[in-house]
Amino acid sequence: MNQLENCVETLKSMLDEENFNYEKPNVSVAWSIFKKFADVNFSVDEGLVISDERTIWSCVLSKNEEIVECAMIRQFSVDDEEGYNEYIKYLEIKFKYPVNLFTNISPYKEYPHISFYSDIQSYDFDNYDAFYENVEKTDTMIIAQSNMPLDCLIEFDY
Repeated sequence: MNQLENCVETLKSMLDEENFNYEKPNVSVAWSIFKKFADVNFSVDEGLVISDERTIWSCVLSKNEEIVECAMIRQFSVDDEEGYNEYIKYLEIKFKYPVNLFTNISPYKEYPHISFYSDIQSYDFDNYDAFYENVEKTDTMIIAQSNMPLDCLIEFDY
């Protein structure tokens, strides 16, 4: 089983196997790989357990309000053996777009300082397939797949 601390390398390896181009990223290709990546099992150090995993599709208006960041996120909640939360880690594939692509969608305020265009979590669905189907129908995913992002990066806060 893969160690959680190596999840970035696992994802990058999967992207490389499909010849993912980081300079000209194709969101449809990344999404296809991300769905496979969501099925990869990870482990943590002895004495800890991954108590919860979820996937998220999120599109957020940047602080300067000129960029929309869309992200495919895999979240890991790690507890000690007694069930006390130790930490939560996120792996994100982020794509940045000019805000004008999203002008026909009204962002909503989830927190006072953040405007979301999308925030869909697998936790809200019976299974990953239902989550994927729902995300693929959203305006934000359709826009993301139909346009070349300005930038693509992978982040993991381990």
